[in-house]
Amino acid sequence: MKTKLSLFILALLLFACKKDELCTNESYCAEIDGKKWSPVDDGDPQTGGSLIVHLMHGNNLWIRATNQLDSSIVFFGIVDSVNLIREGSYVLNGKGGDLPDGLRNGGFYLSASGEEFMTDSTYTGLVTVTNIDKVKGRISGNFYFKARNPITGKIADISNGSFNTFYWKY
Repeated sequence: MKTKLSLFILALLLFACKKDELCTNESYCAEIDGKKWSPVDDGDPQTGGSLIVHLMHGNNLWIRATNQLDSSIVFFGIVDSVNLIREGSYVLNGKGGDLPDGLRNGGFYLSASGEEFMTDSTYTGLVTVTNIDKVKGRISGNFYFKARNPITGKIADISNGSFNTFYWKY
C-alpha cells in the first residue's frame, strides 16, 4: 500500500510540475521585460508580413518580427565576415554597418509607444543558431539581448527568444 501511495504521489508531482511553455508550436516568440511577445500579422498583404527572415550572401542573417497591431518590433542582425552563417553563437554588441536599420551584430527593439532600444558595447546579447536546413530553407535557434534607449537611458530586456522558421535567401 505504501508503495502504491508513494508512486501515486511521485506521479502527481511529476505531472503537476509546469514546464516552460513560452514558445510552444510558434515560429517566433520572446519575452520583453518579462511579458510574452510574438509577432502578429494584421492580415493586410501590403504590410509585408509580421516575420521576415533573410539570409543574404550566406553571411548576413537578419530577423525582423513585428506586432502589426501595436507597431512594436524586435529585430536582430548578424554578419560573419569570415565564414557563412552556420550553427553556433553570435554576440549582439553593436550597431552600424551593413544590415537594414543600420545594425551589424546588433539587436533593436521598438516599443508600442515608439521608444527605440539598441544593443551596444555595454548592453549586449546572444543569438544561437541551432539548425540551418539549406535544402528546406529553415533556420532555428534562440536569442536574448538587453538594449538601451540612447535618449532616456531606459533598458529593455528581450529574453527567452526562439525562432524556427523559413528564411529568404539572397
